[in-house]
Amino acid sequence: MRSLARGLGFNITVFSKPTPEQEKRQQEEMERALKKTLLVPTSPIRKPNDFYSRNREWHGLLINAGAVEADDALELTAAISDWMTDLDGIWDMSSAGQRLEYSAAISALCLELEGLGHLTHFGHFRQQHMHDKGMILDIGMITFLPKAGHDGDRYGIVTLEDPWEVPEQDRPNL
Repeated sequence: MRSLARGLGFNITVFSKPTPEQEKRQQEEMERALKKTLLVPTSPIRKPNDFYSRNREWHGLLINAGAVEADDALELTAAISDWMTDLDGIWDMSSAGQRLEYSAAISALCLELEGLGHLTHFGHFRQQHMHDKGMILDIGMITFLPKAGHDGDRYGIVTLEDPWEVPEQDRPNL
């Protein structure tokens, strides 16, 4: 076993059965990770309904433009981010016609950004306060990704900071 492990570049413990204490610790680590990590489904915004049908009032907004470097594309990501921020607090009190106008303006910016080689992915997730289990927040998520290799629906990985965790009903089962 040692020779096989050495030949494969593995630690010999890979071939041994964990002790009950190790299994318990691994289970606890997995449960802790599931409380803090989310796979957030996102879809590109290409037409007004892509935004209109999924947007609502959010308790918070997560915006990730880390993959955008060109100045002209950054200007568009900033404009889209500004729209999202400006809609905070007025979406729910806007008429359906106003919401459609906002959605059309945002989707037009997203299409312009797509012309520069980036997609605007939009999704949302929920997080729960660890100590006040009744405090659950809905968070909107906008991620700007290079179009190449990111067309279609995607998943964003979000790691929650303390004191937040994934609500129990939203966690995968082990």
